[in-house]
Amino acid sequence: MTTAAISKKRRGSTRDSGTRALPALRAYGSHLQRESVYLGGRNDEKGACNKIHEYDPVENTWKVVEACGKIPPARDGHSAVMVGDNMYIFGGFEEDFQRFSNETYCFNITSGKWTELMTVGDPPQHRDFHTSVVIKNKMFVFGGRGDHSGQFHSNQDFYCDKLKVLDLATLAWFQPTVTGDIPSGRRSHSAWTMDDKMYVFGGFYSIDEKHYNELYEFNASTNRWTLIQATGKSPSLRRRQCTVRMGSRVFLFGGTTPCKHSYNTGLQDLDDLHILDFSKEVSAPLS
Repeated sequence: MTTAAISKKRRGSTRDSGTRALPALRAYGSHLQRESVYLGGRNDEKGACNKIHEYDPVENTWKVVEACGKIPPARDGHSAVMVGDNMYIFGGFEEDFQRFSNETYCFNITSGKWTELMTVGDPPQHRDFHTSVVIKNKMFVFGGRGDHSGQFHSNQDFYCDKLKVLDLATLAWFQPTVTGDIPSGRRSHSAWTMDDKMYVFGGFYSIDEKHYNELYEFNASTNRWTLIQATGKSPSLRRRQCTVRMGSRVFLFGGTTPCKHSYNTGLQDLDDLHILDFSKEVSAPLS
């Protein structure tokens, strides 16, 4: 393994986020492409949204992207990945219909057109708050929350530990046979890629009210999961954190963690920043 963890806490400054078409506070779904950030998701006051907001960090401006085609229903808890000029979103919770989705949509940022992809094979079960990453033109979907009743929400949470893969060239879903330290089903975790491997950190399992802070690696060449022991102080138990990879380092920020002193939600929002450095030596994987 070539990974090490360095844990740091920092305080940063804020800056003007632009004044044009500023989106409301929301969760889920953002992606960087061509020096622009694309954002979608849900706001607690206004509900789910199916508009795309684009942020230009050079001009420091927001704008609503004009879209055409088969625009997906408003949702949150979906995943988004970029391949070239195409953004692929999968799943999520469609608030207007109170249903979980397992459809895949593609948005071309050049043409501004949405397309619902007609995939073949067995897609992942309807879900939200999963993760997706792309390795060698294949989209790997892991985790998330579904419902035992199927696509409609009945408060019977279901969690799956199976990995599903969509070949973006053939639009065929398949489920690889995996070995190793398979992580349990979870939602609101984070995932990223490094050297054709997927890494998964943290998350939440609502049935047992359990939070996680383990780090898992999935090798797409061998289809093997490994529970990683990195050096340094690891982040605390958490979910809803965000991660971004820059070169050989992964930056993890925020999330929520269990808190006995929070009488309303039992959770505490976090503002800590942790760095996972893949360029340093590490201890061996956990046995």
